[in-house]
Amino acid sequence: MIGYALCGSFCTHKKSLEELKKLKAQGYDILPIMSDNVYNIDTRFGKAEDLKKEITRECKKNLRNISETDPSKNLLEATAR
Repeated sequence: MIGYALCGSFCTHKKSLEELKKLKAQGYDILPIMSDNVYNIDTRFGKAEDLKKEITRECKKNLRNISETDPSKNLLEATAR
């Protein structure tokens, strides 16, 4: 499983979602992760709720925030920092 994280660089989300879709098309299982800001803040680049819905639709997994994906919880096969 790949942990796919989105951070507060809001202007990159559209391109990032295109890459997420490519990974899904290649058969990867994706765990979506959002920073607290991305999860909660509406910007001129889009609404947080719309982004959450799109990612959930693509990944068919519950969104996680960064604190929920702590390596000690063993949700992912590998983490990079």
